[in-house]
Amino acid sequence: MKNKDKRIRQMSEILNNIKTVKLYAWEKPFNNIISDIRKEELRLLKRSGYLNSLSDTFWQIAPFMVR
Repeated sequence: MKNKDKRIRQMSEILNNIKTVKLYAWEKPFNNIISDIRKEELRLLKRSGYLNSLSDTFWQIAPFMVR
């Protein structure tokens, strides 16, 4: 959630100052910043998904292992 908040905060700042961004042709640098934040966010979401599926698998297998 921290990364999502960081990305949303950055996007809000860009959108509020879009005239300045366009005037100075800062689209690419800001795009790179947002892309880096998004990649980190996706990496953490993927890791969380893997851990969640692993945990679910163990919970499903546990009753058979106890017998």
